[in-house]
Amino acid sequence: MGSPHPSDGTLKSYASLNSGSVGTLSEFWRVYRHKTSDVAGNVANVVETCEDMERAASEHFGLSLEGVAMLEVGAGQQLLRLKYFSRHNTVTALDYDLIVQGFDLAAYFRVFRRNGPKRTLKTVLRKVAGIDRSYWNELEKHIGRVRCRLNVVQGDAHAMPWPDASFDFVYSFSVFEHVNDPEKCLDEVIRVLRPGGVFCISTHMYTSDSGAHDPRSFLPHHGDLAPWAHLRPAHRGSVKPNAYCNAWRNEQWERLFRERCSGVVLQNIMSPDWLVPELATLRPAGELAEYSDEELLTCDLWALWQKPSR
Repeated sequence: MGSPHPSDGTLKSYASLNSGSVGTLSEFWRVYRHKTSDVAGNVANVVETCEDMERAASEHFGLSLEGVAMLEVGAGQQLLRLKYFSRHNTVTALDYDLIVQGFDLAAYFRVFRRNGPKRTLKTVLRKVAGIDRSYWNELEKHIGRVRCRLNVVQGDAHAMPWPDASFDFVYSFSVFEHVNDPEKCLDEVIRVLRPGGVFCISTHMYTSDSGAHDPRSFLPHHGDLAPWAHLRPAHRGSVKPNAYCNAWRNEQWERLFRERCSGVVLQNIMSPDWLVPELATLRPAGELAEYSDEELLTCDLWALWQKPSR
């Protein structure tokens, strides 16, 4: 990811809440309990997404994702997609955070110094509770055993530490909505792509129901969070995102990709069907009038593009 950015004063990050250790543990436990309630389903979704990328690269651009140099921008803590692709490719990941692989006390100390106590606590709890291991074990049911340690580089997506034309395939999921300067990050992706290389960038839309990245919005039916709470003045104060969001709207993303990447393929990924009647109940009261149904119900935007050959 790019550099973290303070939220706008109305939306508070979990990292800035003075909830104390008990409150922090309680919130982490609730989210983690959800994460472990359907490990098989969550991992199956990751595998399906990777297969979708393989299919899209082949169908749109004739690129087989085997034997190529790959970069994942913003790999996250569990490295599931990276593990999936590591079977047949040379894989590298870039993340703004330090990613701890295995149990490494020195690495935890570096995480504490760089990311603070709450992120360190979150990482330790996830390891101790066996959450990461449960996901890795489930992934191995799909793809077989993969190597444990992968090449993960700590750095900034605004200034990637590789020379031009380093990778055949670059992909990123739910990262660009968190960076300060999406144009710069996209330019960096284009720079490190080899001629004929392909990128697949999936961006989570801010105007989607879960666009503010409040962890409760990813729970079944939000838990106690109102639908589209971050876009509704009466509910905005209850939103607690766990990361900075640049709040770009769909048309801004579409314009960026089309202006920078001639011939880009854009695909809207829609939100769950149960949100359609939720939105219908809000419309008669005039709520969310400045947003179209399509904008509110689009969860992610996929952008796929092939860099012209020399």
